[in-house]
Amino acid sequence: ELSCKSEPVEVMIINGVSDGILCAGNEKTFEFLDKLLGEITALFPSKKFHIGGDEVPGGAWSGSPAATAFKAEHGIEDDSGLHAYWVERMAEMMARKGVKIAGWQDIATDYNDSYSARVAPQVDYVNLWVDRNFRKGVKHGSMALRSGFTPLICDFGHFYLDFAHSTHPEEEGLNWGGVIDEFKTLDGYAGNVAPRSDADKTRILGVQGQLWAETLRSDSQMERYLFPRLFALAERGWNADTTFTHG
Repeated sequence: ELSCKSEPVEVMIINGVSDGILCAGNEKTFEFLDKLLGEITALFPSKKFHIGGDEVPGGAWSGSPAATAFKAEHGIEDDSGLHAYWVERMAEMMARKGVKIAGWQDIATDYNDSYSARVAPQVDYVNLWVDRNFRKGVKHGSMALRSGFTPLICDFGHFYLDFAHSTHPEEEGLNWGGVIDEFKTLDGYAGNVAPRSDADKTRILGVQGQLWAETLRSDSQMERYLFPRLFALAERGWNADTTFTHG
């Protein structure tokens, strides 16, 4: 059993976050991942591998006797420290296979300089989706850059393509983060995630649009989600920010 839950994990049929996650306090988890990822990297010899690393539900590890014992044994104070330990183990595991990891911003932000110095060299990029509070998003962007990570801007406020185009009651798409039309996507300058004083801002990898598939039911619906915003995304990727030039 690789989950911290004591009962079998049910397969989700709707989108959401489950607490039936891999237990970072179980050494068998790492043994399983090492074997599995060894086979995957042999089949798909890419030099980077995305580990996810986001949305660990509160209580998923802290409520586990196994994870609690593991933290005590390794001198880990809390679930944030356990998450950092998991990321480091994944980075080391993949480095032995000649592969760098990628992941969502959770693997790069809110940790200390020592962690960043050890982990950042093994990270190809981090998906920076920022936060519902834009100022906190700016903080995350600055933190990732200053800690040596390379951000890929995936801001939900500009590049989530499963969001509704407008507030019309018959408009398809989610709206938990607002509505996104092509002009909002066009306004998603990658450089705006960090203050102008950040000298390493040219290290931003670019932008990425996300078309999450939970609400998709047909090809025609997919096309309505994609267009015309895909053209705006392409323009913003091509012309990342008019306020600075890439070296």
